[in-house]
Amino acid sequence: MNREKLTYALLPLVNCGTGPEPCKLSEFLTLLTRIFDYLIVLVVSLAILGIGIGGAYMIIGGASEGQRTEGKSIMFASIWGLVIAVAAWVIVNTILVNLGAGGFTNPLK
Repeated sequence: MNREKLTYALLPLVNCGTGPEPCKLSEFLTLLTRIFDYLIVLVVSLAILGIGIGGAYMIIGGASEGQRTEGKSIMFASIWGLVIAVAAWVIVNTILVNLGAGGFTNPLK
């Protein structure tokens, strides 16, 4: 197992607020960045699952036009959901980086 990915999964959302010093705006921006990083990993996983299920519907329902149509619609919805989520992630991370958020990483690596 890749140790870096395991460590990424175990990172706390914020590293502040545990001592006498309160959280600052930079920690809030880091929190937003990490939340969107976790969400994009979840969305990619669900999109892959949806594409697989849609493909299975298309393969299994070879003679049934209804199942093939259902499989196509599942795959189409999964791909569009992935495109929308990645576009939202790019927009939000661009805004956060321009506001000064640190720790920008690509969660898909």
